[in-house]
Amino acid sequence: MQRTEWYKNAVVYQIYPFSFYDADNDGWGDIEGIISKLDYLSELGVTAIWFSPLYKSPDYDYGYDISDYRDIDPKFGSLDDFKRMVALCHEKGIRVIMDIAINHSSIEHEWFKKAIADTESPYRNYYIIRQGRRTDKELLPPTNWDSTFTGSAWENIKGTDDFYLHLFCVEQADLNWENPDVRNEAAEIFNFWFDIGVDGFRLDVFNMFSKVYPLQDSKKRLMGTGSEFYIDGPRMHEFLRELNEKCFSKYDSYTVGESYQPHKEDAKAYVDVNNHELDTIFNFGHLDSDNVAKFIKVPFNLRKFKDGLFGPQKESFGSGWNTLVLENHDNARSNARFGIDPKKYHYEASTMLPAITFLGFGTPFIYMGEEFGMTNVRFPSVDDCKDPVTHFIYHMFRKFHLPKSYVLKCVNYGARDMARVPIRWDNSVNNGFNAGAKPWQDPCEPLVDVSLENDLKSEKSVFRFYQQVLKIKKTEKAAVYGNITELDHDHKKIVAYLRELDHEGLFVCANFSAKPTKYTLSEEVLKRNPKLILTNYDRTSLDAKLSLRPYEVLVAKF
Repeated sequence: MQRTEWYKNAVVYQIYPFSFYDADNDGWGDIEGIISKLDYLSELGVTAIWFSPLYKSPDYDYGYDISDYRDIDPKFGSLDDFKRMVALCHEKGIRVIMDIAINHSSIEHEWFKKAIADTESPYRNYYIIRQGRRTDKELLPPTNWDSTFTGSAWENIKGTDDFYLHLFCVEQADLNWENPDVRNEAAEIFNFWFDIGVDGFRLDVFNMFSKVYPLQDSKKRLMGTGSEFYIDGPRMHEFLRELNEKCFSKYDSYTVGESYQPHKEDAKAYVDVNNHELDTIFNFGHLDSDNVAKFIKVPFNLRKFKDGLFGPQKESFGSGWNTLVLENHDNARSNARFGIDPKKYHYEASTMLPAITFLGFGTPFIYMGEEFGMTNVRFPSVDDCKDPVTHFIYHMFRKFHLPKSYVLKCVNYGARDMARVPIRWDNSVNNGFNAGAKPWQDPCEPLVDVSLENDLKSEKSVFRFYQQVLKIKKTEKAAVYGNITELDHDHKKIVAYLRELDHEGLFVCANFSAKPTKYTLSEEVLKRNPKLILTNYDRTSLDAKLSLRPYEVLVAKF
């Protein structure tokens, strides 16, 4: 099949199905709820939807522990419901991107059940199972590796001396990608969904498929012990090329990989068109500019933000493609981060951020609720959080005798739960998420009382501003294909860049601070004679010498 590279002109909207819309009022979002909002997404300007996992799952990691890769979890609907949704999406010109976590499976998957039930089962080699180390006093794991979630990366198989590897939750057993049967299973799963009509995939933590063998101890670290043996492993590129040959290249498909702390050289190679691996990966360096390990708040560093935002754009331009993202199911809301006071500058920050991000080089990814300015919430207690990572971090911090009040502040700054509370559609019961049943996750009190209904009634509508940004992205070729030139990188308050194609293009400039900031346009900008086409204030023209107000953004065309 001829590949059209449709993703280069796409606007992708991510739905976390648990919290989008609960049509049958059972507390869980569902496929019928998604179907009911497709016209809304079309109105926004969405051309593709990325669905966080809809597969069967016991939900230890809320969808990312998959127990059946070929079926839909009943709380969301049925496989027939999914097929109907795919058809309706396609009728509206919306592509469908599925999420798949296949570095590991649920321990409730039939493969794993068979693997531990019989040491002679061929499924034993589907997982990374090793004998522990006996001492005079205890049975130790095969290596000293840490899980990224919950302490040791190894879990003992009860009644034996054997352990299985789990780089995430203990309920998520790592698959053995060295086994060709596992790779064949993966290829068949991709093709199963492609044949149903799915247009692409987001591959969860894909760059951990390949491990370094033989497995060995690592130098002990406070966190991440062993990571040098499972990030960007020696066969990573080989495995991706194999998947590309067996699956991705056979369809008019799109792939985006979630890379876990990738090495710079590997990150570039994964998306190099000549390597035939993935179309894009996510780069999150800019999202690390105000925190350590997400939970620990540090002073915002704009230059670090710009390094993370523009670095991948420059590195992939001409050899691959890029992604542009502010939020997702793993990150707190952007308008309550980066030194921003969301109560004082909610509209200004919620509009400045997408303008500077989505008009760059790459495909925009919008996380549900972001388009009307949803903010973080206040969790009164860690018990109000569902995410196992939040609980792991909370208890780990407490083991270091940090005060409960401080640790709860950390939770309320960076917990993944922030993005996973139900969407606030309107001002009715449960903010319109459903007809009144208790939601699976407590919506909690938001930092700013925002709903789509209120936003659309406001003269300063974040949703309407998103529409304008996306219209520019889709109608200006330079916003898609143009070269990117960053300006004034070392400026501590200003973000500025040019997009240019065939002597036409865009100039984007913003004051990324709460203080009024003077900025003089360079000769490089002035000689192009740009004309203002979008701003989040009441400015009508672009002057050579600007006094930019807090979080003011300007988009000009030349």
